[in-house]
Amino acid sequence: MSNPAVRVVELSSPFTRFAGRLLVGLGYEVVLVEPEEGDPTRRELNGDAFVHWHAGKRSVTPASPRDLRRLVEGADVLLDGTPDGAPEAVAGLDHLVHVRVTPFGTVGPRSHWQGTDLVVAALGGMLAQVGDPDGPPLRLPENQAEQLAGVHGAIAALLGLRARRT
Repeated sequence: MSNPAVRVVELSSPFTRFAGRLLVGLGYEVVLVEPEEGDPTRRELNGDAFVHWHAGKRSVTPASPRDLRRLVEGADVLLDGTPDGAPEAVAGLDHLVHVRVTPFGTVGPRSHWQGTDLVVAALGGMLAQVGDPDGPPLRLPENQAEQLAGVHGAIAALLGLRARRT
């Protein structure tokens, strides 16, 4: 199902990076937007984390908000892990499938909270499923809450593309 005609721009976070990786695996062109200092995964595990999460993605560092806007204008999907939703980059782009993946949603009393994999797994009830009921909660291996968020982000992108065609 290779479709390089579909372009995805990823404003990466721990909760979006697996979505981008899944879409690369489906044959989509994914462009990773990195900050000037590079994606944080470049500094994890001697860079192996970057290779794992971002293999197959093209990487860019826009020089200005205008450059980011131009990049997003040419995209079909925006995977957005930013806290504010990149309003300048998406304003008026009705063709864009804008997928926001945040730890606590975009509305509601906790929408402004930051979250890590451990916090999201605990508050989402995942940690209640492992370990001794009388003991402390156990951390799940390999950032499963982040990866599950990425799976849902990829599904949302695919459904958005399908809805756009119908």
